[in-house]
Amino acid sequence: MSIGGILFLIFVFFAIGILSTVFWFMMIIHAAKHNIENKTVWVIVIVLTGIIGALIYYFVVKREFDSQLTTNTQPKSTPASDNSTNTNS
Repeated sequence: MSIGGILFLIFVFFAIGILSTVFWFMMIIHAAKHNIENKTVWVIVIVLTGIIGALIYYFVVKREFDSQLTTNTQPKSTPASDNSTNTNS
């Protein structure tokens, strides 16, 4: 394997490490900040198990939390006002 290939692999593993660390911190912050069931347990699980715990938290809790959040914040449609009966000119 050439030096260029080794440097590329080092760069790829470094980038994966940085991204997984950022994801781990994001999941810890989400678990600590939002009102979820068993907040303390989830924060401990994420901190002690690292990226594996963060991935489990993401698929078990965060995706469900985000889907509930988007369905609750959808604006309710209001009936359109009928301007054809307006006689003020």
